Amino acid sequence: MLALFGRSEVIGKLRYYFLDRYSSLTIRVVLVTMCLALSVAAGYTFRGLETGGNPLMAMFPLLIAVAFAGFVFLYMNMHLGGVLVLSLSLFVHEGMSTGTATKLTFAFLFLMGWLLIWVMKMVLVDRKMEVRPSTANLPAFMFMCVAVISYFWSMEYVEPSVKYVFDARPFPRLMSTVILVVSPATYILFAYHVRSMKLIRGFVLLFVVAGFVNLVTNLARVSFPLLNDRGQFAAWVGLFAMGQVLFNHDLDRRARVALMVLVGGWVYITFGTAISWLSGWVPLMAGLGVLLWFYSRKLFIIAVVLVVSLYVVNLAFFAETFQEENTISGQTRSNAWSEVFNLTGRHLLFGTGPAGYEMYFSTYLGFMYQLSHNNYIDIIAQTGVTGITTFMAFWLAQAIMVWRMYQLLPRGNFEHGLGISLIGCYVIVFPTMMLGDWVTPFAYTQGLAGIDYTIWPWMISGLTVAFYYLLKEQSSQSAALVPVGMNERL
Repeated sequence: MLALFGRSEVIGKLRYYFLDRYSSLTIRVVLVTMCLALSVAAGYTFRGLETGGNPLMAMFPLLIAVAFAGFVFLYMNMHLGGVLVLSLSLFVHEGMSTGTATKLTFAFLFLMGWLLIWVMKMVLVDRKMEVRPSTANLPAFMFMCVAVISYFWSMEYVEPSVKYVFDARPFPRLMSTVILVVSPATYILFAYHVRSMKLIRGFVLLFVVAGFVNLVTNLARVSFPLLNDRGQFAAWVGLFAMGQVLFNHDLDRRARVALMVLVGGWVYITFGTAISWLSGWVPLMAGLGVLLWFYSRKLFIIAVVLVVSLYVVNLAFFAETFQEENTISGQTRSNAWSEVFNLTGRHLLFGTGPAGYEMYFSTYLGFMYQLSHNNYIDIIAQTGVTGITTFMAFWLAQAIMVWRMYQLLPRGNFEHGLGISLIGCYVIVFPTMMLGDWVTPFAYTQGLAGIDYTIWPWMISGLTVAFYYLLKEQSSQSAALVPVGMNERL
């Protein structure tokens, strides 16, 4: 024991005494101390209400207690972090005001807390950095590093006429950097912490329940601001539901009908009532096409023929609709892309920094400019050639994990439907990024609050890796159960 303490560091000694040997006593002492301290603080702050004080300030001690309780719960149940952050993003699209036009959403704050607790646990308790192996891990870490480098690089090499704008608006740039780091970190978090099929079923169920709730509110034209059906919500819900309809032979008939109604409802909303908004229906229809391709090539060809016939019959209507959309946004966006490439040519290596190109545009072009509304262009403008290279390397490397997952899929059950849905989700990420900043939110278009729905493709990608490892584990267990003689005959 003396030798142990002789070699250990201060952190090791504290960990031994307070977490290993006397953990129960430590928790009791901390909780009692907090109760006493917060009671005194609450009594003091509530006194101010008699003289017109701010009631929110009086609630501050309670918020500290809630935050501490949340920290302890999350530390003890790290595997539930994904379900909780997804629930917040779907049903509580609200947050803390930043004093600007956007908010720090509760889902984003919770995600940050989950990430920080995980890093703290690895550094101070486990004393090792561990992630689940994935072909996309290295480019993910590289992109995070590039985002941070781009932030400081852009400050060092900012053009003189734009420097005052950078100095005046540090918050959007800093938070945009955080979002560019947290987004791929979410992929790694989900890949590591999702370790049971029960959790994965919970993720799918949350999307389906949110899909039904938002479908009813949309059809009834009732607004509930906390509900989140923004971004590519319809596509993720539609693909998860349709995957079960087509490939899960164990699905109850009533559940199958309900899911078909869900998919049909969202097709009607995105295609039937908002056809001019390409970002709404193109990803959903493309994803359903991917699922149909895996289900039946003949049905896929028939569906393509029907769609083409519908387009030809209603050619005048579609031409007028798409021409209007092109006039309103298509032409202005292409002009913005041209301006971005001209600007990035002067900041080729690391770009203009997170959220930086808007500040160049506002300085040089005044109010006569349009932002790109395109994830590829945004990443190029913000992080340069190194950023777009590592960003695309991540998504292309993820294809290997998707393929590995597909090779292990069983047939005719929930896992089969989920696996094909995840393939569809992966495929539609690429056109989705072309149609808008739906994968990383730009501070001056979606706003920082946009992370509540741009984080979903990162979650789903991490879920794909976790699902692959669960399938691999199931496959190994099944192989181990086969008798030796049977293996030899096979």
